[in-house]
Amino acid sequence: MTREEIRQAFRQAQQEEFAHVPQQPAIHASLTFQRKMERRIRSAPWRLSGRKKIAVALLAAVVLALGGCTVYQAVTNGAVIKQFGPYDNLYTGLTEYHYNVLNGNEVSEEAPRYQLAVPEGFVSLWDNSLAREESTFFLQQWYNPDTLDVLTLTQRSVYAGLGLMLYYPLEPIQQNGITVFYGSSEQQNRSCAFWLYGNVSFVLEYSGQVDREQMLDWVAQMDYTPADPQSNPDPSSEFYVQIVDRNDPNQNRTLYPIGKGFAYRLTPEIYEQMEEEETGRQENIDYNFASAPEGYTLIRTKDNTIIDSEEISGFSTNGAEYTYQNSQGQQIVLTQYIAVPLPKPGGFYYPPIDSTKPTEEVQVSGMAGLYVQEEDYAKLVWRYGGRLMELTCDGQMSQEEMIALAQTVDFQNGIPAVPAPEDSEAAGADS
Repeated sequence: MTREEIRQAFRQAQQEEFAHVPQQPAIHASLTFQRKMERRIRSAPWRLSGRKKIAVALLAAVVLALGGCTVYQAVTNGAVIKQFGPYDNLYTGLTEYHYNVLNGNEVSEEAPRYQLAVPEGFVSLWDNSLAREESTFFLQQWYNPDTLDVLTLTQRSVYAGLGLMLYYPLEPIQQNGITVFYGSSEQQNRSCAFWLYGNVSFVLEYSGQVDREQMLDWVAQMDYTPADPQSNPDPSSEFYVQIVDRNDPNQNRTLYPIGKGFAYRLTPEIYEQMEEEETGRQENIDYNFASAPEGYTLIRTKDNTIIDSEEISGFSTNGAEYTYQNSQGQQIVLTQYIAVPLPKPGGFYYPPIDSTKPTEEVQVSGMAGLYVQEEDYAKLVWRYGGRLMELTCDGQMSQEEMIALAQTVDFQNGIPAVPAPEDSEAAGADS
């Protein structure tokens, strides 16, 4: 390799190495600093060559750059949180603030499980901080039933590069020997606290109006005693729920209510208990009413093998959708999905069970389910082994009426699965 090729390779390596370094904010030295540096250079006891002057100038620039990026000590393990930005995102037009962990260790296979008690006036939505399996990510979430404001606590193992990006700045605050980064945005109606403890990072986010003292009080209430996962009782419900915020007016109202709402899914424990041969998981069988609901006629049958939505793009599962309609145009829709899609056991990426308010837990012939009456339709979802059944009815329908209708679904005599659209086209071409 020639000397020029070596130099070219070195230059390329430098470019690739620094390509991933976050862009630093513009630094403007004060006039006093510039004059001070000039006096120091002129008063040097030795004559500086051109190269040495360049080196001194570069050193001054490095000192300026380090002074422009504030580094805050956050934990005793040598890890620190460093603020980068603000940056103007050319694509979104928004100003971003980045907070990254430096000098963190490798990701731990198992992170301590810490707890925050349910805040006063809030209801617990989901708590996986006592997950049975080892994890480096834990989440607790609560909501205020009066305002639907949401409080979310996320815990992760500390590692170098762990970061947080926000559209508003955070300020460091010393509290009980810990540096807590706190900030809020009235425009976005959000507040956030970010801090480290041992080898765990914490992000506490609040959606709604809350003052700084309350946020810091919640941070101070963290219990840093590692919890015992074995003491976690079985979940009280087969479903867990999270708050979601959907603003796409093109979303299907029966799947994605507009605005802030609730998204329900089966708990991970349910999936752990499912077997390949679980009832309801046969791919070649679907289920329908033993006979059409009184006064209704089947008008449409749809295969839902391919789910394509904003949340899930092109994900394959199996099931069907049967739509019935009466003479007044009111519809009843029976939808079903295999909860753990074959041949990929362990996955649970099916459309969430959405509602604009908390659902009621019900039983459908001994099977766990959820019922909600929305403004212009009612919904009932229940689990038949490894399959989720969903019943949606236009207008007002009581819980008792919905359950009675659901109990007419014939699970004894499954019907051939609706062929996927591509299979139907192939069959038509063959004929």
